[in-house]
Amino acid sequence: MLPRIAISNSILQCGRQTFAPGKTQLWCAKNALQPVAPKPAKTGTQIKIAFVIDTITEWEGGTERQLHALIRMLDRTQFQPELCFLLPTGELPPETLPCRTQWICRDKTDQPSSIVVRLFRLTRMLRQMRPQIVQTFFNEGIFLGILAARLSGVPRVVGSARNAGHWKKPAIASPFAALPDWLIIGNAIPVRFGNT
Repeated sequence: MLPRIAISNSILQCGRQTFAPGKTQLWCAKNALQPVAPKPAKTGTQIKIAFVIDTITEWEGGTERQLHALIRMLDRTQFQPELCFLLPTGELPPETLPCRTQWICRDKTDQPSSIVVRLFRLTRMLRQMRPQIVQTFFNEGIFLGILAARLSGVPRVVGSARNAGHWKKPAIASPFAALPDWLIIGNAIPVRFGNT
């Protein structure tokens, strides 16, 4: 079990769904008490998951540690994880990478200054990878990752954002919140959007 961050009801008031006080605790209790579903029968096919992140230089931050632990703990008989970096990670030792990794731009000489070029490159990469799930982290990783996943036709898209405050601003949260299937704010409570 990964550590979770405490979250308040006010944080969940973004996008198309508004949570009344107390419903967050009820949701947590109800889901904690439900019986665990049995594991699906092994069919030999793994679910491909692409984790999109802009860049990191070490695995010491909270999000970085959680992502590293998540990838390491995935059952490789069921899942095939892959990291996708938008920017160079020159200071990150290659031996610390928890799974197969790809870069939009490998070093600073290849780094496009245009966000549109990075979006195009990520979209092309995701079309080649053909993951069933894309999960995104950090600001640029979230925005470009979700857009590229939608443009690539990825079936399930998850945005993961720590609560830095900007997710509560309606001008940012409302139009953006409808794009992913799930938006996890504070990495504690999933908020589902859309018809999926």
